Amino acid sequence: MITRNHRQESLSRAYVQAVAARAGAVCSVPDLAYGIDLTLRAVDETDGFVDAGVLLDLQLKATTNADVRDPATIGFDLRVADYDKLRRPDVPIPRVLVVLELPPDEAEWAAQTVGELILRRTAFWISLRGRPAVDVTTTTRARLPRTNLFTPATVTDLLARVRAGGVP
Repeated sequence: MITRNHRQESLSRAYVQAVAARAGAVCSVPDLAYGIDLTLRAVDETDGFVDAGVLLDLQLKATTNADVRDPATIGFDLRVADYDKLRRPDVPIPRVLVVLELPPDEAEWAAQTVGELILRRTAFWISLRGRPAVDVTTTTRARLPRTNLFTPATVTDLLARVRAGGVP
């Protein structure tokens, strides 16, 4: 059996892929992950379906230990090295952090019946682009707004922003 961390990572990838599929976006997984776990790609329906060339890079995380004391945000302790990769303003493809919040009890993470597959809790996203450097060396607390649910509508909106030349 794979480690608990790898099970969490696999669920975060499955969650994002399911949401992206529902939004009609394509997911690409880099052969080697240097801070990017997945890329979302917009698809246009012109004369058939075609890759639109609109890309959004994602770093995926999952946690059972999110700081949920603030009703407006969830707190996630992110390695400073990951924070620095995500805050870079000079990269041509925008990047966001997606954090899947899971229940503490692993038995509650997922359930399946003949009629449904349930992944419990939800994922949130945030862009850290342009954020300042931090003085710490190990981890820094990222605060993801609870309004930033990672949903099919979110995927559509984020890719539309990128297509228009903006950033998330």
